[in-house]
Amino acid sequence: MPRKSPTPVLGRRENRSGGKPWWNEAKQRFEVKYTAADGKRKTLTHKTSAYELEKLLTAELKAIEEGQPSPSSKRTLGEFLDQWIKSVEIASRSGKPKRRTHISYAGHVRVHLKPGLGEVPLARLSVDAVQQFFDDKMDEGATPANMNRVRATLRIALGRAERQKLVPRNVAKLVEISVPDNSRVGKALEPEQVTTLLTAAEGERSGPLLAFLVVTGLRLGEAQALRWRDVNERRECLTVHHTLEHLSDEPWALVPPKSRPSRGRVVPLVPLALEVLHQQRDRQRFEREHAREAWLDKDFVFANELGDVTAQRGVQDAMKRSLKRAGLDLTYRVHDLRHSACTYLIAMGIDLPTVQAIMGHSTLAMTQQYTHVQTAMLDNARQRMAAFFGGFRPAAGGQLGGQFSSDVGRK
Repeated sequence: MPRKSPTPVLGRRENRSGGKPWWNEAKQRFEVKYTAADGKRKTLTHKTSAYELEKLLTAELKAIEEGQPSPSSKRTLGEFLDQWIKSVEIASRSGKPKRRTHISYAGHVRVHLKPGLGEVPLARLSVDAVQQFFDDKMDEGATPANMNRVRATLRIALGRAERQKLVPRNVAKLVEISVPDNSRVGKALEPEQVTTLLTAAEGERSGPLLAFLVVTGLRLGEAQALRWRDVNERRECLTVHHTLEHLSDEPWALVPPKSRPSRGRVVPLVPLALEVLHQQRDRQRFEREHAREAWLDKDFVFANELGDVTAQRGVQDAMKRSLKRAGLDLTYRVHDLRHSACTYLIAMGIDLPTVQAIMGHSTLAMTQQYTHVQTAMLDNARQRMAAFFGGFRPAAGGQLGGQFSSDVGRK
């Protein structure tokens, strides 16, 4: 027996309150009209139950009143990610984010996020669903470090969705991924290790560049992009204007440095840095004469044999060979020389805002992340603590838990 069609409600309630569900005979479904947050009249539907449709309407109106995303939206996470990655690509054309960042985001979306979560309605994306996705990826053999990067991409994308009120909260912030203690993180070399490393690198073409990274704290890309016009030897400083960007299957390009504080920052040059620059001038004078017409006069400080940009892979290989000859841990990276430089600046007693300016960090918190406690710093702390506590004496009976007497502050 066919269902009895409810009488349609033709009138409206107050704004956004919706009407009563009614049966649409032509479409064979229950429908109800309501006014959305944008002021447009929209329709909710349910195939079998007016009661369930009433529940959907109640949830929809509550979300409108509270300024929350629509629970009835059928937009999927995959559809949102497609739109988001397109906007990131457009923004990367002007340099922020960098094209390398856009390529990384696009790869995470294409390889991981859309195949695993793309069909989930954006408004119904839950912490449990995302956690299960990452747990399954890890169970399949994905590395924690890679999944952390994928989660970061999802967190950034959902951050936009949250600001646009398309999701009630950013669930990617609540997902947990366990990273083993032996994960590859930045670490500083002890001063004596740096001395050993640079001695072992003396025979390498990139040896002077490695030394320059230690004493200036530049990023490798910034040193590769450094030109003689950026160096002021009279005032013993350099100015960072560019970094080198080299994407696969594309020619290299000079682009603005990583962060706004990095752009146009002035870095002091210590005697060792000036010595490296003098060596580079002498080397380039010889190589220019030897190359003759083949020489590419691109003004790079750390150019290759023909005056073109130095290959990043060559610098990394030189670092590995030098570490091996020096008998040091082979897991040290070229970027760890920057970590070391920042640590040494702190150990010298230079204040954090100045260190931040030299390193080009966006925040003081970032500067603090790049600092590491050195053995020499611990020795200095021990000596100061010994001097301070030297006047303290345990109370009668020698019990450490008793009262302490002290000559400190007494006259």
